[in-house]
Amino acid sequence: MHEIQEGNGKPTFEERLAKVNLMIERAELDDDKLEGHEQALSTFSDEAVELKGIVKKIGPQRDVCNKKYLTRYFETFYMKRGGIECLDQHIENFTNLQILNLSFNKLETIEYLPPNLKELHVASN
Repeated sequence: MHEIQEGNGKPTFEERLAKVNLMIERAELDDDKLEGHEQALSTFSDEAVELKGIVKKIGPQRDVCNKKYLTRYFETFYMKRGGIECLDQHIENFTNLQILNLSFNKLETIEYLPPNLKELHVASN
């Protein structure tokens, strides 16, 4: 993970992550209450099921449910067959994204990519 200093005395991503992990440790999870959507979430991202579990355990906390945390949280996106025609500059905010699968979409060119991307799959566009 990259240490990202935020101005104005705001907590860094790492500080938010440490706080979230502490809240998770303190929370109790009733596995019988988990819904059966985990398989569908895992087709979107490896981290989606884990994120759902975090929110289920501690609720929609500001330290988790915010743009800065979420754009740094995900390392994988699988957006196959989504009808995607282009990526805008906001994809660059996903600084920890390493795998991006955009196969079977409608892309002709890709102008923007996450800065630390290691794998890009774009078959059949």
